[in-house]
Amino acid sequence: MQKGQVIVLPPRQPHAYGSDTETPWTLWWFHAAGPDVEAYLAAAGMTAENPVRRPRDLYPVVSLMSEVLARMERDSTTTSLNAAAGAAWHALTLLAAERSRSDEAGDVIEHATEYLRAHLADRVVIPELAAMASLSTSHFSALFKRHVGYPVLQYQTMLRMSRARELLDTTSATVAAIAAEVGYPDSFYFARQFRKVHGMTAREYREQHKG
Repeated sequence: MQKGQVIVLPPRQPHAYGSDTETPWTLWWFHAAGPDVEAYLAAAGMTAENPVRRPRDLYPVVSLMSEVLARMERDSTTTSLNAAAGAAWHALTLLAAERSRSDEAGDVIEHATEYLRAHLADRVVIPELAAMASLSTSHFSALFKRHVGYPVLQYQTMLRMSRARELLDTTSATVAAIAAEVGYPDSFYFARQFRKVHGMTAREYREQHKG
């Protein structure tokens, strides 16, 4: 296993894992069960003989896993459990969809997502992204959503929120400073967006995750 890879283990499959003491890694995992699991794994081509995948774009999967953790750590209400389960299934769906992507289309979208990550705090102009890919705005937008699983602006919000969570977890920067760094000069708008995505304020998130 290497950084950025995903592994699916069938039930009752003997296995062992560990990390290098000098270069440890963080392992995120969840159990999935139900009548549709087998179909999803088959669509992704993930079997006991071929269990490892490397998603073209890891950010949506990471964001969904973060949402699962945030919902489960928040409380055990039906609303939170349903939201966590929905995010987990969405992550599996994205992994299954990887198999059907054409290389050409995947490269176009990969370049677009790389651009969005590199220009995290910048204002996104979708026609400009489409022009960079030599596509019409409507074709680019449809292609992006089909391959990434989200519209362009929602994906950018996910990237920004992922970076905001990282800064809340690892720095003592103020919420206003973090908001500005991830592209929200209006800290009140950032606060509304953060609560909408996470179901709590940025300060509540920081307190919860820093104990």
